[in-house]
Amino acid sequence: VGLNHRTAPVEVRERVAFKGEEIPKVLERFRGRHPENPVVLLSTCNRTELYTSNVPPEGVTEFLCQERGIPPAALKPNLYHFADREAVRHLFKVAASLDSLVIGEAEILGQVKAAYAQAAACGTTDRVLNAFFQRSLNVAKEVRSFTRIGQHKVSVSSVAVDLARQIFRSLEEKRVMVLGTGETGELTLRYLMSQGVERVILCNRTYAKAQVLARRYGGVAVPFELLGDYLLQADIVICSTSAQDYVLSYEMVKNIHQQRRNAILFLIDIAVPRDVDPRVNRLDNVYLYDIDDLEGIVEKNLGNREKEIAASLSIIDAEVEKFMGWLRTLDLGPLYKQLETQVAAIHERELERFRRKVPDLSAAQEEAVR
Repeated sequence: VGLNHRTAPVEVRERVAFKGEEIPKVLERFRGRHPENPVVLLSTCNRTELYTSNVPPEGVTEFLCQERGIPPAALKPNLYHFADREAVRHLFKVAASLDSLVIGEAEILGQVKAAYAQAAACGTTDRVLNAFFQRSLNVAKEVRSFTRIGQHKVSVSSVAVDLARQIFRSLEEKRVMVLGTGETGELTLRYLMSQGVERVILCNRTYAKAQVLARRYGGVAVPFELLGDYLLQADIVICSTSAQDYVLSYEMVKNIHQQRRNAILFLIDIAVPRDVDPRVNRLDNVYLYDIDDLEGIVEKNLGNREKEIAASLSIIDAEVEKFMGWLRTLDLGPLYKQLETQVAAIHERELERFRRKVPDLSAAQEEAVR
């Protein structure tokens, strides 16, 4: 059961997103309700999905709604649920990045792996869910090895940088601030450096994290308390923090923009929940793009990848059949056990009947009869 960028706008996704450090407690609460049912929670900027077995979709929906304080009627229109073969196919597509905002991006494979590892560490997986996620990771690697789905590697971060390049043509002379130094923020920084950017400011609530990346990439780390001062120097601001509230409020951006004498300010907000108050779009020469606005650029990528998508789906469908076949062998396990018991009972009955007919068997003869 889950939602993604196709079924829910960013305003909904940000309400249902879970931080990494939250997830162990969420898994624990789910197992408190369903102690016999395994569970994995995958939460990224573009999707939140809960994988389990033998729990009705209504039960999972109710759990998600209670976790986030959202009325079920408000969330249900954005949710999807898959079972059996369709659930297997869905996860395989997710891991292989065929269900991503940017088809072929590599980030999702790491995110699926991390979600599974976290659940396994918390003890909330079982034999089937272990095999399910392990197989999904192998399928994703096979797709990337035998197709060109990941050619010209792209991600939400790289698309954001492409958008900046479209606005300014060249990024070499631009001053760029990266707000947030998590995984997405660092990916964005790599793409910026590949485009010739040399003047990069890194700002994070944890100053030490900003310092680490500044040393790694030759940027300048600034304390979060000085965000406003350094924002005055930036032409482009790429936001990717994990904050729950707006980091750049309307009043803050308005004040800074006035001090900049209305020079063009380009804000790319790839965070979920969003970092920037959307009202800043009302300001002259301030351009804000959030994660949903990246759809236009993504569409261009899709046109070049239709053939690779078809080839990838062919691999996935074959692997789905293999996995479903393995699941069927698990279903036959109890039957095999029952047959073994019945055969053993028949064997003992026939042996006893033979003993009555030939009572003077030696130990060696009886062993031979067995």
